[in-house]
Amino acid sequence: MIVIAGSEGGGQLLRTAIGLSALILKPVRIINIRKGKRGAKPGLRPQHMMGIRIAGDFCDAEIKGLRENSLEVEFKPRKLEVKDKRIDIGTAGSISLLLQTLTPILIFSEKRVKLEIKGGTEGKWAPPIQYTERVTFPLLNKMGADLSLKIIKHGYYPKGGGKVIVESNPINRLKSFVCHERGEIKRIIIDSVCGSLPERIAERQAESALKILKQHYPDVEVVINSKKVDSLSPGTSITCLLYTSPSPRD
Repeated sequence: MIVIAGSEGGGQLLRTAIGLSALILKPVRIINIRKGKRGAKPGLRPQHMMGIRIAGDFCDAEIKGLRENSLEVEFKPRKLEVKDKRIDIGTAGSISLLLQTLTPILIFSEKRVKLEIKGGTEGKWAPPIQYTERVTFPLLNKMGADLSLKIIKHGYYPKGGGKVIVESNPINRLKSFVCHERGEIKRIIIDSVCGSLPERIAERQAESALKILKQHYPDVEVVINSKKVDSLSPGTSITCLLYTSPSPRD
């Protein structure tokens, strides 16, 4: 069993360790969970527990210490069997962070897998779901993965209620790619969203971002997507995507 010092990192360490443990069927024990993270209460939080529980379902894991505020968790995977699943985080817990645990497992599933996930799509201290959709998954696909993500509904703190569909097709291996230099920025897309708030708020967010970006990239084409959506709780998000090559005009 691999023993990992959870005090050396936050939730990211936990998510990565559990995802890889499930993938390679190697048991892990994580101790002093989040004990060294400044400004945060040590131990497991509900959003961490959901990721561990779902990963455990996918590999028939024996899990010890899976309770809120626990400083230690033991994860013993037995057999990897990824299948279609509906997942409800139950709060505004980040869907993007949950996917950080599950993505390694999805990439190497032996069959096509479809997940329907409910929770928070945008929130503090987590990548907005647009980042996972437009940056994380496309980069992984460039390495040979076959992942897709569709946003069905946005969900904000505290009620959440967002919904996404994630699909993965099986692959044999990943490949590397060279990214030593960023390259020249050719295009900028601004996605500004507000939920259950006046549409003008989304427009104002986009205008503010445009003003700042134009100071740095005065000659680059900018496409603005601003919209109002229905959500259980009011909230806003903005994601600015800079491309070094032409991209879809959506």
